[in-house]
Amino acid sequence: MPSVPLVVPGDKNKDVIRVLATGFGKFRGYETKENPSWLAVSQLHNLVLEPDESTKPVTLSQREVLDAGVGEGDGRRSKRLEKPIHITALKMPVTYEAVLSSVPGFHARPPVLALPPGSDSTYDLSLSGPPPPDDGYDFILHVGVGRRGGLKIEQLGHKYGYYQADADGKLAPIVPSEEDAPGDGDEQRSSDDRNAKKIEATMERSRKADDLKKHLLNNNVRPEDFGADANENILFFNGQARLVTKREPKVERGFAKGYEVFADELHTDIDTHALVDHLHEQDYKLVQPSNDAGRYLCDFIYYCSLAEQKRAQQTRDGVGKKTKVLFVHCPPVGEQLSVDEVIDGLKRIIVWVTKDEAGKK
Repeated sequence: MPSVPLVVPGDKNKDVIRVLATGFGKFRGYETKENPSWLAVSQLHNLVLEPDESTKPVTLSQREVLDAGVGEGDGRRSKRLEKPIHITALKMPVTYEAVLSSVPGFHARPPVLALPPGSDSTYDLSLSGPPPPDDGYDFILHVGVGRRGGLKIEQLGHKYGYYQADADGKLAPIVPSEEDAPGDGDEQRSSDDRNAKKIEATMERSRKADDLKKHLLNNNVRPEDFGADANENILFFNGQARLVTKREPKVERGFAKGYEVFADELHTDIDTHALVDHLHEQDYKLVQPSNDAGRYLCDFIYYCSLAEQKRAQQTRDGVGKKTKVLFVHCPPVGEQLSVDEVIDGLKRIIVWVTKDEAGKK
């Protein structure tokens, strides 16, 4: 798409609010057609939302987005957009590797926008647009496709529970269990030790198998001695030994090394309910808050971005700009919202979230 020139006074774009918006690429169901999230987000690339004259409300497509100012005596700050907003768009592959390798750079100072592993080679950020701001983005908006209906403003991201393979057929990282974690100076427990503990725990739960338990413990009886093959274990039911097929223990998947200090759930600091109320007031009705981003790549990128937001603040001891982070699910094309209606909603969200930043720079 043709680029929109960005002309700003001063150095380092200090008079411009900077926004990074991401959409996703192809995955199951969208192998031969563009992901609806990218259909919308790509139209925002290098777009500048200009402030209207100070006496007028901010409008998009001739529809009012923010009111003209402050009511007398109500004590509120003006909601008037005072500075232009520049949007950079980035297409993300639907892979765990791309998220883990790219999102930390979004929150660096200055941000790093290298093309993620597996990116579509036809999309190159260097084709247009200003470089990332030295002091970081004001707002990072992640967008992904969800179910039919309106926009869903996600309130939180989850650390664990990612069991679905990504677009490359790969799973999320394994999260080491407490059993797997090394103790104080001890080496990691072996697989045989863990299996022995599981067998012992099973025996303890079978109150009527005392004789058989003693036989196993005292005589080091192996499953093979009961006629079991390598894929079977001994379980006890009503005092009788039975053979059952071994099942691989369910391992936890999600965020592992480097994310241990972060909570199981991370919430955006954006008031999502106030945002939804604002959109409803502006007659954008097909939008609602959500607390389940799906535990797939949408949820994964959201949690990662929220964690990196916190890490960046901790690294700088809370000094400097705090980048706002939000995830929005859009519906499949035409399932209650058209692409243009999704774009309109995203613009409105960007303006509302960034309105308070105009007076802080």
